[in-house]
Amino acid sequence: MKIEKYKARGEIRYRFRAYVGLDTSGKPIRIQQSGFEAKKEAQLAYAEAVTSISPTRNKNITVQQLYNIWIESYKIGVKESTLRNTEQIFRDHILPEFAQFKVTELTPIQLQRFANRTVSERIYPDELRESPGRSPARTPRL
Repeated sequence: MKIEKYKARGEIRYRFRAYVGLDTSGKPIRIQQSGFEAKKEAQLAYAEAVTSISPTRNKNITVQQLYNIWIESYKIGVKESTLRNTEQIFRDHILPEFAQFKVTELTPIQLQRFANRTVSERIYPDELRESPGRSPARTPRL
């Protein structure tokens, strides 16, 4: 997604252009809108436009493609540090495992096995051990 500032009739306006996925025939879906008085207004319109287009109906969409679409709308509503942390989790853990899978190919069992393996491989092995007076570690949110 790209939000640009431009001048129209002497006034500053904003517009966005974005790639949001593939349609059922495999052709790219691109959206654009302009004439927004504020950057935030353009960002909100973008988020609404992306959610109204449902690329997940395309049975060929991969987890990587879905992530690319989702992260663009997610960026709008979170702080920069939260975005960095989320991107790192996806880059280091989720995408290496699932990026090439088609969304329709994923099963709950695959996802649960991944979550279980991720917990057991965490950098903090002492959190996984039970000690007297301490309850077992909870599954971390991914």
